[in-house]
Amino acid sequence: MTTVPGLQERIGEREARLRARYRDVAGCRVTTEDRPPRAFERKRFNVRLEVSIAGHDLVINREDDDDPQRALDAAFAAAERQLGALERMLHER
Repeated sequence: MTTVPGLQERIGEREARLRARYRDVAGCRVTTEDRPPRAFERKRFNVRLEVSIAGHDLVINREDDDDPQRALDAAFAAAERQLGALERMLHER
């Protein structure tokens, strides 16, 4: 991906916040991609977030045409929702 000022720092902040809130997170991998405009009619910026927790793997993809940070924030927001749901499910057992 083309270097976007502050993106790497934002990734670190969001990952730290995720790990602080969900202490059982065993792994978190973030992949960013800057696609050529109109590549297969998909959006330009793609963020793939892979999170491992308690024997479960979550994979989240979010895209945005204009702003990679917006795609990043959307991916982490989705991860937080999914982790919250997983946490509730595991505690109900």
